[in-house]
Amino acid sequence: MVQRDKNRDVPLPLILTAMLNGHECQCLIDSGSLVDVVSAKLADLLRLELDAFSQPVPVGMAVSGSRAVINFSAEVDFKCLGISEKRRFDVANIDQYDLILGTPFLYQHKITFGFNPFEISVGSVISLPLKGETIHTIHSHAVNMVDASIEPIRQALKEEARDLCKSDQTALSPLLAINDTIPLIDENKTIPLRPSKCPATLKTPFHEKAAAYLSSGRWEMENLS
Repeated sequence: MVQRDKNRDVPLPLILTAMLNGHECQCLIDSGSLVDVVSAKLADLLRLELDAFSQPVPVGMAVSGSRAVINFSAEVDFKCLGISEKRRFDVANIDQYDLILGTPFLYQHKITFGFNPFEISVGSVISLPLKGETIHTIHSHAVNMVDASIEPIRQALKEEARDLCKSDQTALSPLLAINDTIPLIDENKTIPLRPSKCPATLKTPFHEKAAAYLSSGRWEMENLS
């Protein structure tokens, strides 16, 4: 195996300067991002008015196990590359950059770009609708179960499974004989015992359980000697 030097040469990402509500910021062109994102730190500094989603929106990334959820969005005045519009950005914790222009922005403005040499062109200064065969819908975590509706379902499932869940009335398998032993080092030693007491409120359930286990063969009566 040939040992490779850890140093490597990489091309720089495509970073643009944009205006957000009249403030200059750095934005990254990222064709691997499925959302347009503004940094939560920048949103706090500019005091952007945030709109909360009723349900978090999941966003996946290229790294296995790397997932995030977005809870807020904000509408801002956005200017960049001759584009001037009101645009809505999702708010998330991102590093190094103020904005990430993802596939929605690239698609709506017909953006094409290259790295060798650096170049970028805008096909439409007006946002086009997100329609077409390549458009994918990100579903929110829209599964809400109210506690009041769960309990009737739970009771219905219990009733349906009542005739299946009768472990106390089921005999043991022939291979599961009761043969547990406790070997003692000193067989002549008397171990002091303290009689156990069953609380009065649990006596009736215990007697019912004991009777069911004795009748099914799970328990066996033996004389103490």
